[in-house]
Amino acid sequence: MGKYTSWLYRNRISRNDYALTWNAALEMGGVLVGDKIKLVYVL
Repeated sequence: MGKYTSWLYRNRISRNDYALTWNAALEMGGVLVGDKIKLVYVL
């Protein structure tokens, strides 16, 4: 059997840092998309 290696990378970014400012208001209050985005990569 071979040996395996895996990597896990996590990061959070702000949509405003990349000029992604669109959003949609929800009928019950609040917004559809938050400011922070969580990125997870598994290699």
